[in-house]
Amino acid sequence: MSKPQRRVHRLMNLLIVIGLLIAGTGLGLATFTPLATHQGVTGVVIITALIVGGLVISVPAKLYLTLLLMQHGERNRE
Repeated sequence: MSKPQRRVHRLMNLLIVIGLLIAGTGLGLATFTPLATHQGVTGVVIITALIVGGLVISVPAKLYLTLLLMQHGERNRE
């Protein structure tokens, strides 16, 4: 793997971690705080935005890394 590919690989792993942390923060707010009930619709929107934002950040990185893994597997079979 070349140096630019390693850099992209690390960036994608970092994006996955950041996305999961953001989504986990949203889930933590929904589970352990009364934000949704005290803030009403605003609280629900905040929690939903955190969860969706985290998933939007992490899913494309997961797809990219999965494609790399599949390409690596095809090269090893040949």
